[in-house]
Amino acid sequence: MPKPRTAPPALATTGTAWPKVLTSLSAYGQWLLANPNPALVGNVATPGCPVAQLLAQQVQSLITENAYVTPAPPVFSVVTAPTPAYGHEVLMVTAARPAEPVVSSANSKVTIGAYDAVPSALFEVTLDKGADGKWRYCTIENQPEETVAAVPLI
Repeated sequence: MPKPRTAPPALATTGTAWPKVLTSLSAYGQWLLANPNPALVGNVATPGCPVAQLLAQQVQSLITENAYVTPAPPVFSVVTAPTPAYGHEVLMVTAARPAEPVVSSANSKVTIGAYDAVPSALFEVTLDKGADGKWRYCTIENQPEETVAAVPLI
């Protein structure tokens, strides 16, 4: 695995302060795209869930391409959820994210691609609560689904 360029952000993924939980999960996921390591995907996504599978594929692809993402943090503007939270939580989230350049690990001045911007849209986000009491992504689906192409991580 490539050596991380920066230390990972702390995860604040317990409790029901949903904006804080989502911001923390996304910050770590964005860090993971900037510092690809498939062994760390389980920190933000439940193994076997669609987000974990997609994130693992993206991270492996970045390693194969000797590249990393220059992350742009998402902006969450609305988060609604039923309370109280149990082991599986569905949130309705309005979020947007600028485009993210994919750059060469060998030369950070060389852009080799980009993850498209995500325009402000409504998403249904499913979080799973692990045995450790921490929330992790399971699904992120655009509502209605045809508005935005596949969203790996918001």
